[in-house]
Amino acid sequence: MPEESPASQVPLLPDRVDRFLKELRAAISKPDAALIEALCWKPSADGKCAKAEARRLAKVIEGIQHEAGAVSLGFKEFDRLPPQSRARWEAKVRQLTRYEAKGVCFLYVKGIVRCVLPLTLSGEQFLILPSGTESTTR
Repeated sequence: MPEESPASQVPLLPDRVDRFLKELRAAISKPDAALIEALCWKPSADGKCAKAEARRLAKVIEGIQHEAGAVSLGFKEFDRLPPQSRARWEAKVRQLTRYEAKGVCFLYVKGIVRCVLPLTLSGEQFLILPSGTESTTR
């Protein structure tokens, strides 16, 4: 029996990225604020920030789908980027959230980025960070 080459054993996407993208696809297919909320990082015990972010994202996604149709997803995990590219993306994400991001997810329509979601890691799970600096706590 022939051995598999090392390249064939390495998944194209780490499990945590694949899992996040599958869950996000399910959440945006409706779009469902409750499913989106499950993918949001909760900086406070009451989860108000995550609920507000999920409602905001559901409205954004509805608008994108109504205006332009099918949404595609893209992803960048900062630890997998070359240093110069990583620094550029980290600087861009600092404009979107006050929290430290570990990656970004893009919502594309017809090849045009319509929404950028900053992400953090909680254990092995990617979660959407709150946008902006409005009444969030560290």
